[in-house]
Amino acid sequence: MPDAKQITDYELPITDYGLPITDHHILWLQTGAQIGGTEMMNFRTWCCLHQRGIRVQVCFLDEPGPVSDLYRAAGCEPVHLCYHQRPLPHIWRDLHHLFTPHPPHIIHIFGTRANLLGRVAARRYTQAAVICGQRSVGSGSWWPQYVERAASRWADLYIANSHAGARWLAEQAHVPPAKIRTIHSGLDAVPFMQVARGQIRPSLSIPPDTPLIVSVGNLRKVKDQQTLIRAAHQLQQQGRPFHLLLVGDGQRRAALEQLTRDLNLADHITFMGRRADVSAILADSDIKVLSSRSEGLPAAIMEAMAAGLPVVATAVGGVPELVQDGLTGQLVPPDNAPALADALAVLLQNPSLRQQYGRVGQQYLLTHFSLPDKVAELEQVYHSLTQE
Repeated sequence: MPDAKQITDYELPITDYGLPITDHHILWLQTGAQIGGTEMMNFRTWCCLHQRGIRVQVCFLDEPGPVSDLYRAAGCEPVHLCYHQRPLPHIWRDLHHLFTPHPPHIIHIFGTRANLLGRVAARRYTQAAVICGQRSVGSGSWWPQYVERAASRWADLYIANSHAGARWLAEQAHVPPAKIRTIHSGLDAVPFMQVARGQIRPSLSIPPDTPLIVSVGNLRKVKDQQTLIRAAHQLQQQGRPFHLLLVGDGQRRAALEQLTRDLNLADHITFMGRRADVSAILADSDIKVLSSRSEGLPAAIMEAMAAGLPVVATAVGGVPELVQDGLTGQLVPPDNAPALADALAVLLQNPSLRQQYGRVGQQYLLTHFSLPDKVAELEQVYHSLTQE
């Protein structure tokens, strides 16, 4: 698990937007507390806000998870509504208690289920400004689109973490453009730039001259590691040396492991499970790959860029806002194993191009996706809402 102190050690410039925002009560309502891109991005953002003197109370719809422990270590005791274990009337009662006797001035909500429940409760029990966070884009499910069309009138503002997310809100969910603001996620790159190589390969008996491809993400259908494994099979058939690390866990793991065996790829693919040492894994890797069918602005890509890795990724959601095709990596269509294999092959056979992409990508991340800069933008939004 990441070290909370390491994540919170930032020196941030203190800005003055007028009245002190610390006089206002801000509540975050999130869906789950498992390790994931949104959850970790939110935690890092919370730490920066906390250091700037901005108090944010954190509430999770679901049961406690690893992210809950990170908040506690950083000085925040999150509230858990335990949605799956308790009757809905009890959830409503707890939300009412959470919103009184000191109601929040701003409620910032993340996740489809939390967004629906939180908006209704906020309008019923408070006069708070309601912000809805928009992350994943184009999941193929009718549910998020239906929720936004039905409940957008209960939101004062939407914050998308990608331009693709903002477009989805306007075009698919019919949210008025005046209600939409884009603030890209940010990342502190330093922890990913300072890790020494050589910590992972020896434990896996992977030779130093074997190109190492890494995929980081939960093993779920939307992440489409199945297509990645089929692309790996094509690379194997071409006789290319490589090893693929699948970092993460989820309901698709057993099926993906079976596919790996069926394609005789056991010597080329290692299932790593959930790991706390992702930065060390990235430091030992040569290529970052993402095969998702749907994404927002993937934290996994940002972390890989911070580590100086070239990226091969599907051109979905906000991915093209991170990966510049032909400059920092290669973009391919989703659900296309041959295209994914071809893009990986280009980098496998060209170490100098890998280094060039990685170097340019790292600088692009540092310039355009600084965590302090993005937190300052969010603080400005919070301040504007408390002045209305």
